[in-house]
Amino acid sequence: TDGELFFLLIGLCARIVLSTKTTPSLVSSSIQAMALLIGSGTTCVVNYPEMIFEIVSILTHVIRNFASLGPVSIEIINAALRALFNLNDKVIRQLKAVEPCHDSNKTTQFPDRKLFQDMIQLCVTILSILLPQSHAHLTNGTLNQQAAPAQESNSLIFTSEHAQTISELSSCLAAIASLLEQPLLSDVLPAILLLFIELLDLPDSPASQCVLKTFQSMISQQSAKEEDSITYFQSMCKHICGRICDTSRGSNLLFAVLVLITSMPECASHPEVQNAVITSIKNTLKSASRTERSKAARVAFRLCNVESISHIFLPTLGYDLLAIAAKASKANLATKEDADVISQGILCIEISLQFAQGSTQQQRSKLMAATLPILISLLFEDPPSDYARAVSNLALKCLKRIGPSYPESFKEVILAVPQLKVKLDRVLRQGTCSNNQSQHPRAQSSTSTPSIKLTMDFSAFK
Repeated sequence: TDGELFFLLIGLCARIVLSTKTTPSLVSSSIQAMALLIGSGTTCVVNYPEMIFEIVSILTHVIRNFASLGPVSIEIINAALRALFNLNDKVIRQLKAVEPCHDSNKTTQFPDRKLFQDMIQLCVTILSILLPQSHAHLTNGTLNQQAAPAQESNSLIFTSEHAQTISELSSCLAAIASLLEQPLLSDVLPAILLLFIELLDLPDSPASQCVLKTFQSMISQQSAKEEDSITYFQSMCKHICGRICDTSRGSNLLFAVLVLITSMPECASHPEVQNAVITSIKNTLKSASRTERSKAARVAFRLCNVESISHIFLPTLGYDLLAIAAKASKANLATKEDADVISQGILCIEISLQFAQGSTQQQRSKLMAATLPILISLLFEDPPSDYARAVSNLALKCLKRIGPSYPESFKEVILAVPQLKVKLDRVLRQGTCSNNQSQHPRAQSSTSTPSIKLTMDFSAFK
């Protein structure tokens, strides 16, 4: 029968893997076959759930004995991760959907704590082989049953070629997390979050972006279990922020914090979380890397733009972005990253004015008096670069939206400082002339270069 054939093939794969005379290439082929069998023979495994323990044990044996032998080890790791993913996404998920069995002859309830711990242990072992430095970080966290640190001589050097492996590992962790409910949630979720931190701390690459998207999807699912997950989310926010202070590439970790807080704004209710997030973003805004500063500014703006927590972050992070925008000049608008940081400051100005709708006329006038000069200072009659032009256009659009929304306060500030009115009138007239010229293309030079529109893509965090 099909069931007998399935178990025969699984047994053959296990025999090859466990044989003392096997070779790495045979192990790789056998594990790949086992992954395919698990994916296609779900019903067979569900009928004999005890086999899941045996499969996880076999995968752990393979990783510990064959996963540090050069290029073939990546094939083995990928196949083992695919088998583990199939176990979670198909077999264990179907087991959880089945009505609990009350057979007194069965001594094991599936899935149980030990099974999840064994699967996490397998992921930790793989991570320790790929990233030996992760062992120290996991030891300092809350994951107590991690694998022994891999020796330098038998550890792989992580490269961009391992992108698939990283993606497979993050998918496995997310699949395990999706099955968690109390009381297993409190035991396993913190370990999964710690492992994700290690993956998110990799250099920016397609692989790390894939991990970030998987992390976002996982957190979105966990946020539905609000009462059970919020404590872990708050703890992870503080842990990640502490990690950011120890790394020169904290942007992906910052985006992870953004995902945690926007998925569950209650995380920001804890003062320690607030201080940790604000401090880590402020420090990153001072980074020597333009790219890091740009990404930190995007995270700061997104936090300021969440209405339920804007009162926490707008007075602090929003103020920092405004201060950066106030110091902007033609000289520091030479790159897309610098222009991006200043653009976030412009957007924060508009947000602060939007949230001031319920304030008094006097309060709005004070806010206008502080922000309008910054916006007008960013208007360039003759932009020195496409990035400066983009910033100038954004500031002008912001002014055009603010004016009609708060006409009295706007007029009061403009009339009080004649220089502001003069510059704004000049830029508006120049814009009108440019629009008129655009209606007569023959009058324009054929060598004119179009402006580059500044893009701010937050699609991954909607």
